[in-house]
Parts: sequence; C-alpha cells; structure tokens
Amino acid sequence: YISGGAEISDSRRQKGVTDAAISASHESGRNSRVYEANAINRDITAPGATVALGLIYIKSHNKSVATSLVLPDTHFQLDYVRPDLLALRVISRSLIFWNDVEPTPEWIDSMVPRVVKSSIEFMKNAARRAASFGQMDDHDQVYPEIYSGKGDATDFDPQAVRQAKSFIVAGACFSLGLRY
Repeated sequence: YISGGAEISDSRRQKGVTDAAISASHESGRNSRVYEANAINRDITAPGATVALGLIYIKSHNKSVATSLVLPDTHFQLDYVRPDLLALRVISRSLIFWNDVEPTPEWIDSMVPRVVKSSIEFMKNAARRAASFGQMDDHDQVYPEIYSGKGDATDFDPQAVRQAKSFIVAGACFSLGLRY
C-alpha cells in the first residue's frame, strides 16, 4: 500500500469494493475509492501506511522495515515520491530508530540524501556564478561548464529538489519534537 500496484488476489475483492464505492460516492457526493482501475491509489494509502509502519515498529530498530522507508537516492526516484511523503518517511524512520534521534544540526543534515545535498550545492554554485558573471572578462575560460553543457541545471527539477529538502528537514524537526 506504500508502493501501490495491482495484485492477482485483488481482482475478486476489487469488483465488490469498486461497486460499493461508486454507489456510496453517488449518495454522498464524494469519491473515496481506494481502488482505481487495476491499481491501488497510492495517494490515499501511502501516508497512512507509512505512519502505520513507524508506529507498529516504534523503538524496534528493525532495519528490514526501515529499508522500505528509505529516501530516494536518485533524481529519477525523487520525481516519483511526493514531498510530503518524504517527511512522513523521515518521521517513521525516526520512530523506528528512536534512540538514534539526536537534537543536533548534524543529525538533521544526515537525514537529507546525498543527491539532494549535491543538487542544492550545485544550485548555490550556479547562483554564485550567475551573480559574478557580469564581473568577469573572459567567461568562457572561467566557467567552461556553463558553455559545455556539463552540470546544466536542467538535468533535474530544481523546484522538486528544494521541496524535497524542505520536507525532509521539516520531517526531521518534527521527529525531534516527538522525541524531545
């Protein structure tokens, strides 16, 4: 229910649930279906499933469960996880690894994946280069990566990276609030 997808055993249950959900939505004017076509709607199930895992395995230090809550480590994976779910994953992992939560900036920074850190650093450097761009005479030699296309900011979605970092840090801070 975190990852979603169709299961073979779901096909028999799905028809009954879908018919009941359709009739209920016509009566109440709301759509509360968990199943859509042949898949589970992850937008509905993932937040609850993520928090449930954290609460079920609270203070257990169970690494096998925590691996299902690992944060994305590539830009491709980052594009497929909603930012709010990143915060919930950090909170749930903190519940599982309860004794490892520390009220330090280093612990908060350790929650942010390397791909997000490197992308943020790249954007900061690009902003510095852009700010000093008008002050240099020979731009081609000072900033060759801008003209060669290497390290272009369009290789990833800067807004997604910013949101990911914000939600991860917010989740880490929320975890500190729960712990202390």
